[in-house]
Amino acid sequence: MNFYMSRLLGIILLAFGFSFWATAQDVKQNQKKAQEIQGNSKYYWGIGSGDTEYSAGQAAMQDLVGNISTHVTGQFDVRTENLVDGQNISSKMATENVLRTYTSGHIQDVKTLLLTKNAPFRVMRYLTVATFDSIMNLRKYRIEDYMRMAMEAEEKGYIDDALKNYYWGLCLLKSLKNPSNVLFSDKKHGIENRVLINWIDQQMNDIFGKLKATITEVDQAQAKLMITYDGNPVPRVEFKYHDGRRWSSPETAKDGMGLIQMVPGYEPENVQIHYEFEFTGLASTDSELSEVLEIYKGTPFKHASAIIPKPTKKEMKSAMKQFEAAAQEQASPTDAFMKRSKEYTTKVLEIAEAIKSEQFDAVRDYFTEYGYHMYDSLLHYGHAAILTIPELHCYEFLDKIVCRSIPMKFTFKEARRDFIEDVNFTFNKDGKIESLAFGLDKPTRDQIYSEKNLTAWGDSTCHMLAAFLENYQTAFALKRLDYINAFFADYATIVTGTVTRPAKKDRSSGAMSAKEQQLVQYTTQDKEQYIKNLKKTFAGNSYINIKFADATIEKMNDRAPGVQRFAINIHQDYCSTKYCDSGFLFLMLDASNINWPIIQYRTWQAERDEKFTTKLMRKNIEEARQLYKFWGLMNVDLLD
Repeated sequence: MNFYMSRLLGIILLAFGFSFWATAQDVKQNQKKAQEIQGNSKYYWGIGSGDTEYSAGQAAMQDLVGNISTHVTGQFDVRTENLVDGQNISSKMATENVLRTYTSGHIQDVKTLLLTKNAPFRVMRYLTVATFDSIMNLRKYRIEDYMRMAMEAEEKGYIDDALKNYYWGLCLLKSLKNPSNVLFSDKKHGIENRVLINWIDQQMNDIFGKLKATITEVDQAQAKLMITYDGNPVPRVEFKYHDGRRWSSPETAKDGMGLIQMVPGYEPENVQIHYEFEFTGLASTDSELSEVLEIYKGTPFKHASAIIPKPTKKEMKSAMKQFEAAAQEQASPTDAFMKRSKEYTTKVLEIAEAIKSEQFDAVRDYFTEYGYHMYDSLLHYGHAAILTIPELHCYEFLDKIVCRSIPMKFTFKEARRDFIEDVNFTFNKDGKIESLAFGLDKPTRDQIYSEKNLTAWGDSTCHMLAAFLENYQTAFALKRLDYINAFFADYATIVTGTVTRPAKKDRSSGAMSAKEQQLVQYTTQDKEQYIKNLKKTFAGNSYINIKFADATIEKMNDRAPGVQRFAINIHQDYCSTKYCDSGFLFLMLDASNINWPIIQYRTWQAERDEKFTTKLMRKNIEEARQLYKFWGLMNVDLLD
């Protein structure tokens, strides 16, 4: 058994702790049942022996997978060249590796019988053939869901999400029995009976072909990049580059802007760049997907790598115009109440110069005490570098002035990670900076400030929603535990979720989405528990970065006068030193006090559940009441 299989078995069995042996079993009855199972073709089974129940269970699981492999190997088209880099394994072992992702991802469907009371222990692990077939069928529907999410992400400009979903779907596709025979149709996008494995390859290569990186400016060993997709600044994309000595850590380009650091003295004629598409870290909450990605890691895409040629002066000038225009777009308020004021913009420009010259304390008087604490935290968030300084704009929001924005790159050398953020500055009524925030990317801002929302809710409400989300993601980055504590209601219900396995459901009613296929184990916490756990998380990670995208926001139909609540459903990529995941954050926000909106309810979901928000609306009061009751929201009347 190779290292991967051994490690995987250990993780699976340790995770469940053999809790199924916590109660005494009738060994004689188990032995009789085991004989019946062995003589029944409706079951797959395996038996293992060991000095402990644990080791016997490991051996039984290995035997079970081998038994399944014997029956289905001829049905699987597993290409060993596509498996883990550097492993020279047989076709049989390759098939067993793939089959293991089905059984281990559905461990609760694999039953256990203890056949002896004392050492040496003997254990049987078994499941029905029908159960295994249904598990395999579910994976196909999950792949189709990834395809639809990829196309939607590409339409909205989130190229990183598009590549991620295409690639994750591709890896799952390769683990099916006959991946070359799988067809894909989607009426919404005019796709009919396409050979999926070829179609995914074409889609990904088309995306790579539309990405273009150009050097806009070189300052000693630093070079600014403008990365476009189909001619426009790409909202988000991740990449690595060769700095003259080695490949860099993962870099992020935001709204097209990137900054790379070459080895001092190295002046290449061109720069090698490789666009990220695997995103294995973000799959960590999904054990089944993680195992499949591990098997197929290193899948080559020729067009994922590109050469950035040394540009001509004319090319650099043109690219720099795009770079500065992208920065300017982020610096411009989305409403008509723009306020040009030297009092504010001059201070921000001087702060930018203080950061560039590393004379950080020179601008201390421009901040409130707490504002300076945030400024200091920002500088320690990661090594800070300013990409450019656009023409700054300010706008009024309540009794404050918000000044947008300075694009900055933050580098975490020990963690080998880089992020680009637009830093906004908020002044209080006394003209001092009281807070800083990382700005949302352009597509997300456009969603919030849509014509529909501005007409229905007004400028101030849109400002409030955007500022809240910006402050939320910044609070986690800068580990502002006091702020997070303050924007959760004392009675808030906070739900964290973990995908455990696909749910059992009758397939006769039609295809299920990935959400319907999954069983998510939720853990409900009160505010005190959540903050306590968050404090440990902050202490154990050198950095935390949250990226929001693709927001859907609905105003709830509250009957009480003066009550204003919003249901926010937004895609979140969460990444820290020790852990990353990708999913959807649902927030029920009470914005009755527009100065300080608070979260009444928060949950994480593996996939967006469009019906979830609807259940919270006035359209279905009784169902909503039951939903609130189910989630433990007993201390507040959320509907009246």
